[in-house]
Amino acid sequence: RGSSQMLTVIESDFTQMVKYLREIDDAVKQKLGIIEESRGIYNELLSTYREFQAIIKPAISISKQPINELEEFVSDYGDGDMDMDLVRSVPEALGQLMPLLAIEQRGNALTNLLLSSATEHNIRNLRITALRGRSQIADIREQTGRLNADMAGAYAELVIRFKTYTVGDRSLPELRRQELETTAEAQELLEKSRALSAKLNGTVNELISNAKADIHQATLNAKETRRFISTILVFVAVTSLVFSALMGWVYVGQQVIQPISRVVHLMRKVSDGDLSESAETLKSDSERKD
Repeated sequence: RGSSQMLTVIESDFTQMVKYLREIDDAVKQKLGIIEESRGIYNELLSTYREFQAIIKPAISISKQPINELEEFVSDYGDGDMDMDLVRSVPEALGQLMPLLAIEQRGNALTNLLLSSATEHNIRNLRITALRGRSQIADIREQTGRLNADMAGAYAELVIRFKTYTVGDRSLPELRRQELETTAEAQELLEKSRALSAKLNGTVNELISNAKADIHQATLNAKETRRFISTILVFVAVTSLVFSALMGWVYVGQQVIQPISRVVHLMRKVSDGDLSESAETLKSDSERKD
């Protein structure tokens, strides 16, 4: 009965173990899917950053051109005979250059911030990363508003694309958070499966010990039964031998010895001249076939 209960426990634990392993397998598959999706988004982020650099660098160079020309002119000719058209273009160039430099700085910072989420292991820090990313995007939008209409339009799409990496279900901090939670869930399931495996091994070992004890006891019982049967067989053999000897003795005594004794007795009487019993006795013995 105890072994039957242990088998029931083992079956239940094994079923739970299979459930844990399936959940771990699902968690691993989910994590691999998140990692694959994250890798694709990181590649998209780098592609967006290269496009950003391809736009911002020439714009900065164009905006710095009047300032550079003015510096060269002052260096070569001094400020005595200044080109007024060049002087008048400098404030406008500065008005465009400063926001562009700020946009470049915040774009670089935002990209580095998003890339850093790949190695972050603290979910709280990932939330802070998302908030900082939103702040960077807000700053980029503010600086973009200071540009002329043509340049502002060129950065609007990039700002939207940067936002997708920072905010929403497909944002890099959110995907990293999901990856960490999935890893923690798989680790918890793994710890539970290890504890259940230890319990299962203990139950199996106990069952094996009980089975060995039962087998040993059954062996002892079989030996005892064999000795008992051997004793019975010896007793039956001896009894049969005694019975056979007794029956043989009775048969020989009645069927062989007694008739011979009567014949001897009759022969003695006949030799003495007494014939009174001989005829009747011989008549009864004459019917014998031996």
